[in-house]
Amino acid sequence: MKFASPIFQIKNVSRLFRQQTFIMPESRIIGLVKDKYQMLRKYAYEKFSKFPQFHPESPKKLLFDYFISIIRIILLILIPLEIAYTPGIAFRELRIFTMILTTLLALEILIRLNTICYVKGHAVLDRFEIVRQQFNNLIFIDFSTLAPLYYFLSKTDTS
Repeated sequence: MKFASPIFQIKNVSRLFRQQTFIMPESRIIGLVKDKYQMLRKYAYEKFSKFPQFHPESPKKLLFDYFISIIRIILLILIPLEIAYTPGIAFRELRIFTMILTTLLALEILIRLNTICYVKGHAVLDRFEIVRQQFNNLIFIDFSTLAPLYYFLSKTDTS
């Protein structure tokens, strides 16, 4: 009793797959780039794993977040006054203070890249996934708001 037709035997099917499958050989340069990428990722992971991760609900992190919120409120009041009335408070008289505030905001970005985040209710502990989540969420906005501050600080420094 035969169950399969002679056309659909295993050797015919494997020959059919070989004929229709075209595997492009990987070029040497692409292989080298992939190897270098893996080595760089491993090196970065080894270096970054030495830094402790911050838990978002730890008392020190919450205190730091409150402090950063106060800094944002100060800048929220100071920058519109500077734009509307140009008294020179933020960029001339209190230039050092403004530089310290913007440096602390840049430090907060770096700390946030090392803080455990939650995705769909689960804590993400993988550092590369944390960085990816942060870049997808707010890092671009933070950099775009800090860049004008550094620009105006450097502009008033030269004049």
